[in-house]
Amino acid sequence: MIRVAGGFDFKGLYVYPKEVGGAGPEVAGARTPAFSYLPVQPRPETDAQGRPTLSFIMAGKTGFLQLGARLTAPEDALQALREELAVRLKLADSAQVILGLAPLQVQAATLSVGDGAGNYRELHRSQTSGFPPYTALFQVQTDAAQRAAVTAAINGREGFLRVSYAATISRPVQARARIRGDARDLLAELSRVSRGDDLPGLARSLMEGALEHGALTLELETSEGAPPELSAKVSEQAKAHLVEMLVQARRGTLELHDRAGVEAEAALAELIDQALELVGDVASWLGGKGAEHIIMPPEGAGRG
Repeated sequence: MIRVAGGFDFKGLYVYPKEVGGAGPEVAGARTPAFSYLPVQPRPETDAQGRPTLSFIMAGKTGFLQLGARLTAPEDALQALREELAVRLKLADSAQVILGLAPLQVQAATLSVGDGAGNYRELHRSQTSGFPPYTALFQVQTDAAQRAAVTAAINGREGFLRVSYAATISRPVQARARIRGDARDLLAELSRVSRGDDLPGLARSLMEGALEHGALTLELETSEGAPPELSAKVSEQAKAHLVEMLVQARRGTLELHDRAGVEAEAALAELIDQALELVGDVASWLGGKGAEHIIMPPEGAGRG
């Protein structure tokens, strides 16, 4: 699963700010944060009455399984989420909440049969519709062992039949760097040189020495999965900020009131791609009504 700063789990969804530091349209004079939601598990495709379209035709010792899956969220869960976000954001109306499906690229969906002990074998791989809700359809002829596993799943036993989606999500990550410590020795050294000298170069050299010897410390905070390049970039920005502060203090355009407690920081955010596997157990789809989805041919059917 993914973990994003400000994200949380809610009724089978993972919800997080759409952009780190980003915002939606202006509401009542303020910017309303925009959120993305990710369905944690695939759900069954349903008919007009809201029933899963799954059917399993038994024929002798074999069977024929047909089902559809989707990556979506029930409208009642989305409405409950809007109301939850409205409370957290102190909005008067949940309709003001900016909410959208997480940006996904879905490669394929796979139907797998299990042994009830966590071991699975692929039955069928299907391409999806390619756009939300990423519908995938499966039609599979089962042998005797597979028939037993499918029947167990339809009757509510987990670990025997699952649908998994292979997807890639673009999610925000952030990095923050803070340099702080005692700058009195640095400022004293800078005060001894002419203003016409290479102040930025000297300030940079002094700062690096202070970091090495512990007079200054560099603290780095990053989101899970943030690339090393982002950490390096934000650290460099914090260093450049501190160098500029030291140069301005030497030139007299910046007064450092507490020279023993100088501090400079920088923050950056970007989107990264992360591979996901979203898995749903078919046993949880039928709500105890599995028998309605098993079709037994009339006795003697197919005999000539």
